[in-house]
Amino acid sequence: METEMKKAEILSLSSAEQLNWLENSIDDYRTKAYEGDLIGYIIYFHEQLLSEYIDYPEDYETGSLIKSVYSEMLTEREEEINSGSPLSNLEINYLKKSVVNKLDEEGEGLLGENFTVCVLKCEDGDLFITFSGPSEGAGGVPWSFDKIFTTRESAIESVIKNLDENEYFFPI
Repeated sequence: METEMKKAEILSLSSAEQLNWLENSIDDYRTKAYEGDLIGYIIYFHEQLLSEYIDYPEDYETGSLIKSVYSEMLTEREEEINSGSPLSNLEINYLKKSVVNKLDEEGEGLLGENFTVCVLKCEDGDLFITFSGPSEGAGGVPWSFDKIFTTRESAIESVIKNLDENEYFFPI
């Protein structure tokens, strides 16, 4: 994507103005998201995913799952959890992380949101546009404009900073 505007001019626009500018200045700007770099995806975590791991710890080796992301946990505690001992809040948080990691490894959690970054060439250098969209399988992603940044790193950092407690970002 190329523009004859200067970086500061584009960055001074509000998010709504940036979107309006993109729509009016760059032909079919949404297709540019497909040409960008996929920077990662978010997996949404739902509390109901925990219930079976908590209710059937022997079947799911819940303590071992927790230990896979919380290496400081003692083996004795791992075995207690696997045998049905109640979980602390800290252990529940680590269980969430391990379940999300497992979903990611199995490809089952990819119904979250994908993020891509595209370069916008300006008169005085490059800017970086983030797009997001739900994963929709082989058919592609219906990308939506998010924001424009000064660096690729700040674009990625913005995605990570804006997660809620039940969202997990997996960089690519």
